[in-house]
Amino acid sequence: MSSTLAVVMHKVGAASERFIERHVRESFGGNTVVVARRSGARPAFEQPLLVADEVRGGPASLLCAWPQQLSAFVRHRYWGVPAGHERKRILHFWQQHGVTAVLAEFGPLGCWIAPVAVAAGLPVFVYFRGYDASSRLRSAGSVQAYQRLMQQVDGVFAVSAFLVENLRRVGVVHPNTHVLPSGTNPELFRPGVKDAGLIVSVGRFIDKKRPQANVRAFAAAAHRWPQLRLQMVGDGPLLEPCRVLARELGVESRVDFLGVQGHAAIAELLSRARVFLQHSVTAPGGETEGLPSSIQEAMAAGSVVVSTRHAGIPEIVRDGENGWLVEEHEDQAYAQALMKVFEDPQLADAMALRARELALARLDTRVLQRAMEAVILKAEKVHRGERHA
Repeated sequence: MSSTLAVVMHKVGAASERFIERHVRESFGGNTVVVARRSGARPAFEQPLLVADEVRGGPASLLCAWPQQLSAFVRHRYWGVPAGHERKRILHFWQQHGVTAVLAEFGPLGCWIAPVAVAAGLPVFVYFRGYDASSRLRSAGSVQAYQRLMQQVDGVFAVSAFLVENLRRVGVVHPNTHVLPSGTNPELFRPGVKDAGLIVSVGRFIDKKRPQANVRAFAAAAHRWPQLRLQMVGDGPLLEPCRVLARELGVESRVDFLGVQGHAAIAELLSRARVFLQHSVTAPGGETEGLPSSIQEAMAAGSVVVSTRHAGIPEIVRDGENGWLVEEHEDQAYAQALMKVFEDPQLADAMALRARELALARLDTRVLQRAMEAVILKAEKVHRGERHA
C-alpha cells in the first residue's frame, strides 16, 4: 500500500517557509496533498490543495458548528478546531485522495488538525520549528494545548534539540520525538568561484534576526578592507532602518539591499559569498529561531558563517572550527569575528571546507526526508495493524 501524506500549513506561498513546500513536493515521491488554514499566494506546487477558510460554509453552517467548536476547545484547549461543514470537507478531501498520514507544520497547526486526523483514524505528526516552541510557550493556554496534543499525535519532529528541550521544560514531551533539521539541497547549494570580498545575509528584516548588527559589523570591517561588499536579501519592518544606518555609517554605496529573492538566486549568491552573516537573538516577545535554513544553506555553499550562540545554531556551527559564534547582542565581538575571516584567509578556507562537509553529512534534505518518511511509515503500519485487528 502506497503512502499519501497530507501536509498541513498555515498559509500557501510564504517565502520564508520554503522547507514546507519542499515537504509537499518531495515527501513520498511527491505523493502528497495540502490543507492550508488560510488562503495566500499562488502555490509553488501542483499537489491537490484545500484551503480551510474557503470551505467553512455560510453563517448558518458556522452557527451550527459553534457548539462542536466549544466542545473541542474544552477537550483540546485550542479554539478553532475544524467542525461542521469545514470538518466534513477536510475528511472528504483526505478520503478522496487516499491520505494515509498527516503532518502538521508548526505546533499550533498540530493543535488545529490533530483531532480531525484522530477521528479519521490517521497517524498524525507535528513539526516544531521556532516560534511555536519558544515565544508560544509563554502562554499557559498554549502549553496546555500542546500537552493535550502530545496525547493525540503519533510522533514529534523538531528542527533542533534546543526546541525539544524548550518543550520538555514545560512538560510537553512525546516518546517518539526526532530532531530533524529542515536541511538543504547540497547539489543546489554548493561552493562556486568565491568572491573574496563578498559578505551576504539572507532573512527577514525582523527583531529576532537583528539585521542592524550585520550593517554595523560590515562597516567596522569595511574601514579596514575597502574591497568588501555586503549584500542583504530579504524584506521586513527593519529594512528602512538598515538603509538609514548604512548611510549614517558611511557604507551606503557598499551595501546592496536586494529584497526578496528566489531559491535559485539565493543559491547562486551564496555560492560566491565568502562570509554569511546572521546575528540571531531572542526577540522581545520571546521568539527564537529553531535552526535557520539560511545558515544551513550557507554552510552547504562553503561560506564561513559568522553568527550567535542562539537556539540550535551551535548544534551545527562550531566556533573556531567551521564558523565563528558570539553571544547575542555582542556587536563588538561580532565585528571582530567577521574580521577574523579576512585576517586569516587560510583558516577561512579550512572552515568553509569543514562547513561543507558537515552539510553533506548532516543536512542533506534527501537523507532527512527519508528519515522522516521512515518514522511516518512505521506509524502507518501500526495503524493498519490496529484496523486489521
